[in-house]
Amino acid sequence: MATGVERDPGEITASVTPKVARVLTIVYANAILIPFAGEEGSLATFDIVRSNSLSHIKYLEVARFRQTPASRCVFLHGFTQQPQMWLDLATNLIEIFPLRCDLLFLPGHEEHAHLAPQKETYLKDLASFMRDSHVVAYSMGARLVLWSLYAAGLTNGLLSLTLLSGHIGLQSERERRERYIHDVLLGGSLLQMSTKSYREFLVQWNKQEIFNGREMDEKELRLRGRAQPFGVGSSLVEYTTSLQPDISSFLGKVTFPTSFIVGSKDIKYKELASIAHRANPTHIDKMIIDGASHDVLSARPFEIQEKLSSTFKHFFDTYPVRS
Repeated sequence: MATGVERDPGEITASVTPKVARVLTIVYANAILIPFAGEEGSLATFDIVRSNSLSHIKYLEVARFRQTPASRCVFLHGFTQQPQMWLDLATNLIEIFPLRCDLLFLPGHEEHAHLAPQKETYLKDLASFMRDSHVVAYSMGARLVLWSLYAAGLTNGLLSLTLLSGHIGLQSERERRERYIHDVLLGGSLLQMSTKSYREFLVQWNKQEIFNGREMDEKELRLRGRAQPFGVGSSLVEYTTSLQPDISSFLGKVTFPTSFIVGSKDIKYKELASIAHRANPTHIDKMIIDGASHDVLSARPFEIQEKLSSTFKHFFDTYPVRS
């Protein structure tokens, strides 16, 4: 059974987007009620932190109030981010479709200074949690989703899979060695980092060319700063890309609709998306976001929403909800 962890509503309001913040007014059963403009009595619940029998899976829940969702969508964010990165997108989607959205924490990214769970346990739990759901994931989250599916041999069982800047595994031993050294050194530095130093790290991390030098505003910086550098560093080491299998052959066996979305400026990930598409052109498509780099959601949120809306419309047209 899922359990809620209550937090001060003022703190929640300060951490979310303006669209949601303007209507965060009531705390009810460890949930925030979000009225939708123009639709009296239509609300969403935004649970602060939930967990279930899969003890390593922690998530926030967004769902229409007093409405049983017909389907579920699982979201998983990128390295150093928080689940709230998806909140605008999730609230927009549940206005249109009968969905519940579960916004997962990456391992080690909760607000506690603890070691990230071992990958064998977490990836198994993640595969179980995603079954019979739509899944949307970005960057490190996309890697873990693919790694989890591969480890579980799960070639069916998802309703759809949408990967933003998803990595299918390094292709050579030289790349693996270099990446292992990089991730262990960076992870080790994070393990010893103070909160103040971590904040400075976040600012510099986001200025990398791969993110198109995007400046974080104070709200995003505070949100990312909730995670503890010890947990984030341990997550980087435990789930390093160097240990992720090359799953290009595995992708040839999946039978659920899968989309790889990448930025036109993200040369490496465009090639990885092409490899995935060639492995299974029947079930895997790729979408190039013009002018975007790695962080395609921040660059083109409307285009991402349109793509997901198309995916969900096709699903609900194929499997209509019974009244």
